[in-house]
Amino acid sequence: MLRVLRAFGFNSKFCDWIDAILRLAKLSISINGKHNSFFSCNREVRQGDPLSPLLFFIIEEVLSRGINKLVQDGKVE
Repeated sequence: MLRVLRAFGFNSKFCDWIDAILRLAKLSISINGKHNSFFSCNREVRQGDPLSPLLFFIIEEVLSRGINKLVQDGKVE
């Protein structure tokens, strides 16, 4: 994902922020109104994360460009 952001021209500072948000996030589960200890997230973007839609559209753009290239090259109709 970070490679895609860089390829789209996002500067290093922004990419470092996204990397830190995704790597350093801690989660906690509430059971009967009490929060248990925090744990790390292993799947990067989390459901409900406000960054999820932005990152989804950026990654979707890469997929769309890849499909368009396959069609232009005659590999997919």
